[in-house]
Amino acid sequence: MGKKATPSTSGQTTLRQIGWADDELAMIQDQYSSLLDSIHFPIYVPVAHDINDYQVVVNGKDYGFVRENTTENGKEYRAMADNGKYIEPISGVFHNSPMGAVCELARHHHDIGLASRLDDYIIAVCNVQQLASAQLKANVKDLLGMGR
Repeated sequence: MGKKATPSTSGQTTLRQIGWADDELAMIQDQYSSLLDSIHFPIYVPVAHDINDYQVVVNGKDYGFVRENTTENGKEYRAMADNGKYIEPISGVFHNSPMGAVCELARHHHDIGLASRLDDYIIAVCNVQQLASAQLKANVKDLLGMGR
């Protein structure tokens, strides 16, 4: 008769299995490395104690700014454009990553190729995040004995 693993031993082993996400994210990073290398944030401007603006330059072309706002729920990002007098939001949309805001800037500049590739990158990363989160949630239920 086989030895039955204790919940803590079983849980620790199971939680380590989430390491696949690191490998998957590394593959995504490699696949999109040329895209990510083409995007630069050369200027950082602190606007207030919880707001920062980052200039976005893609392949040498100025695309505008990404405003990072720290809120009680974390950070949110907004695509901003210089109208000649001041920097203003392109839309009322807030993004949960700076790349989401860069994607909006690409659309604003009618760079559909860049926007599509960034969408693909963001979707790939989010899919890994969702799968890892679901696995972690199941693992926590097992650790707490709720999955039996």
